Amino acid sequence: MKVAVMSLENPSISVSPLFSGPANLLPKALPTLMVTWTVDEIFGGMTAMCLRRANIFHEKGVPTAVVSFAPNQDFVATRNSLVASGKLRADVPIINLHEYYDQNLPENPSVTLNATKLDGPKWGLPEETYRSDDQTLLSRDYLVDEKSPVRRREYYRRDGSIYLVDCTLPQIKDATKTRRVLQLFGSENLPVAEFTTAAKLYRHWLSVIVGTVDTNLIVDSKYSARFLSSWKHPGSVKLFAFHSTHIEAGENTLTGRLSTSHAPVIDQRHDWDGLVFLTKSQRDAFTQRFGDDADIFVISNPTEGPTSYPPYEKRNSKKIVYVGRLAEGKRVKDVIDIVDLVSKSTEGVALDIIGDGPQRENLEKHVQSLGLEAAVKFLGHVSSVSEHLQQANVLLLCSSYEGQSLAILEAQAHGCVAVAYDVDFGPRDVIEHGVSGYLVPYLDKDAASEIITQLMQDEDLASSISYEGFTRAVNFNNESTFNRWQQALAKARESQLLSEMLTAIKPVLEGMRFLTGGAIELTVGWEEQQLDFDSLELLIEPRGTSSFESRVVIDPSAMSNGSASFSIPSDIRTTIAAKEPLDLSVRLRSGDAQAVLRLGAPKGQTLQPYLTAYGNLSLK
Repeated sequence: MKVAVMSLENPSISVSPLFSGPANLLPKALPTLMVTWTVDEIFGGMTAMCLRRANIFHEKGVPTAVVSFAPNQDFVATRNSLVASGKLRADVPIINLHEYYDQNLPENPSVTLNATKLDGPKWGLPEETYRSDDQTLLSRDYLVDEKSPVRRREYYRRDGSIYLVDCTLPQIKDATKTRRVLQLFGSENLPVAEFTTAAKLYRHWLSVIVGTVDTNLIVDSKYSARFLSSWKHPGSVKLFAFHSTHIEAGENTLTGRLSTSHAPVIDQRHDWDGLVFLTKSQRDAFTQRFGDDADIFVISNPTEGPTSYPPYEKRNSKKIVYVGRLAEGKRVKDVIDIVDLVSKSTEGVALDIIGDGPQRENLEKHVQSLGLEAAVKFLGHVSSVSEHLQQANVLLLCSSYEGQSLAILEAQAHGCVAVAYDVDFGPRDVIEHGVSGYLVPYLDKDAASEIITQLMQDEDLASSISYEGFTRAVNFNNESTFNRWQQALAKARESQLLSEMLTAIKPVLEGMRFLTGGAIELTVGWEEQQLDFDSLELLIEPRGTSSFESRVVIDPSAMSNGSASFSIPSDIRTTIAAKEPLDLSVRLRSGDAQAVLRLGAPKGQTLQPYLTAYGNLSLK
């Protein structure tokens, strides 16, 4: 269905009623969606930032909404809880695919749908899931048997009608393989749309809710990014936000393994209008390895603290706090071990662990084994982390890796001294060692305990570090972060327009000449356009690679109106050291915008010269 639009007080835009309606609309503000996979009541830093950013955009006058795709039987209760706790404004909606189709019928197709028949397998008894708010049926799951991959899930509206069926069925020609079929249902339980993958359904629905309005999208979820990289919609700009390191923990930034979840995003980076990193050091590491073929921005997490410095004398100098998930990569066991070391030389040391996660039970047992039950408290999720940060002397983090730690930013904004392992990429971007906090060599528990002991014993030192961290936190407040996002979105939209114009130029191979010594000279031509590009380069890289290091960039040896020549050296294969075929592309630049286009032959060219195994010239 087409989403109706309503005009707000700003006559320059129209906004879907699905989005928030700020009271003071920012002039020329484009609606902006914060896109994730799911929003649960218990979540980590990525979801926290997604919600906080939505709140900030709305407060600054930008129509917004949080978009999620996963089914959630507790959706209403979760939203109510987020609003009650202040994590989400009541006037900022969460648009969920399943909640949407519970309340809206999909648009009927212009032609009758030849829908796949889904009643072939002999299904067993269903397993049912009910919504927690009103106990209406959400879904039914059917299996053929426990071992079979063939399955069927039906989703129901609150009125009892069906809105989606998701089936994994045997392939028609080979029953040992499966195929996916998803059908959307309209009125009278009739299918009106069919998809062969869930990703196609998600992209279709996103286009429906965006409608015809120019819209910005900020995608936070790595999982959602996998199926949204290929999503394109008129007037829409989409940015992907990296919330954690893009390489595996401990790996070399130039040669190490990419994180499993980020690798697909990096491989599809040219499908995005922009990439956003939390820290300059991570942005620099990324561009050093993969180049700057995309608009790449640095925008920190936003954080807000008290407007005036909390008096240091009101703190408990012996109080240490940890804030974050109790997950393996956070190395909370190291936090406990360090507190144990500190307690051996300082009386009255206390540790509050704020957060929850899969490691909690193991950590509680570790505390018992050290005899620290009186000193260490597991507080779980608390309603106000701010109060704890204003009372504690030290925030201690021992993560194996960080994108940018929200806990560190919040600690500094509340005058709590941050002590953290010096890992890629976040801590060193916000902590100046010995000035606004402390960076500890990775896994060096003794060094951490010595620093914390010194902070507890030297009040003048601790208050100085506390105050410096507080004064620097203004660089990460809501206002500065919002302004950076607005600049990035505007820049990405401008680059998108220029890139589309560059793409229309379409350079083609016009000639090839063998030079003395084995080099090859290529002549590339294009139709002269009204748009003047600033530069043109030839890119040569092994097929299937996404590494900037394996790419060779060649500038023109000669250039005139409508054509350019490039000389490819005879040792190009040795230089690249790849067994795969080498693919040739042309990169056009205009200002900060660019377009990378595979080099092809002139239109209508069918003859293909090639060399035989004996070095003779033939034609295909």
